[in-house]
Formats: sequence, structure tokens, C-alpha cells
Amino acid sequence: MIFKEEISCEKKSDNKIEFKAKKKTRIPQAKQLPVRAGHLEAEAQQREKSSIRVRIRHILKSRDFTEIIESGRKVRGRTIAAHFKKDKDSKELTIGIIASKRFIPTAVKRNYIRRLIYAYFREYGDSLAPGVRAVIRVARNVGGIRKNQLAREIREELTRIFHKIS
Repeated sequence: MIFKEEISCEKKSDNKIEFKAKKKTRIPQAKQLPVRAGHLEAEAQQREKSSIRVRIRHILKSRDFTEIIESGRKVRGRTIAAHFKKDKDSKELTIGIIASKRFIPTAVKRNYIRRLIYAYFREYGDSLAPGVRAVIRVARNVGGIRKNQLAREIREELTRIFHKIS
């Protein structure tokens, strides 16, 4: 049990300070719920399921971007253009995203679009052939579209592009 104690302070005539305990109050503790073994196992399994995703390597160098854009296959949708190139040597999914300031004026929305695209590839990237290198480019002004509508549009567009490639 934990107690809270109120203390009073008095100054005596001989310049000494005396402390006195006024009141002792019990502080209620939060109840801890019993942990069930089955609950922990289910939580661990859920964590494992959510972590089974495709590992994505990000394209960072400009020469890698230009190589894929110039020599890869191009598929264009309404809002997104995708450039793909298959590597026979590599087994991982490599992605680069171009979200220019010209088409998406605010940084918040540009980053939101990048996160959407990476999340999509993490979730559905295993359906692509291994060794695919892709550059996804926002090809239209999407600055005025609301976030939820934009997310839906991008997911639909990526799905359409996937079906054209596969």
C-alpha cells in the first residue's frame, strides 16, 4: 500500500522549524489484470503475421533512377507513371518514388503519398516477380485532392499498374 502524508511546518520562537505530520491518506493502486498465457501467444502470433511483409530496398541514387526510367518498361495511369525493370540477379524488390513539388506543393502531402506507396508495396509486393526494380512517379497535379480520396485513387492506380505488368 502507498500512503500520502501531509506535513505542516511551524517556526518556533527560537528560530527552529518544526515539522508535524497532519494526515496520512491511502493512495489506491491500479489493479493489475491477470495475464493469460494464451493471450500472450495470440499477441505474438499477430505480431509475426504483421511482420511477414516484403522487404523493400529504396532507390536513393540519381543514376539508379535514370537507369530505370530510361531503359525500363513504362506503364502510365491517371495519376501515377511507373517505370519497371527486372533484374535477374537480384531477389529483392527495389523502389524509388518521385513526388515533385510541382505536382504536390505541400511537403506533408508528398510524404503522405510516399508512405502510401511504400505501404502498398510492403503489402502486395510479394505478388510481383522477384528482382523487380521500380520507379513510381506522380504524373499529375494531386495537390487539390483530399487525403482519403487520394489514397483510394493511388491504391486503385497501383493495382491497375500491377495487373498490366504481371
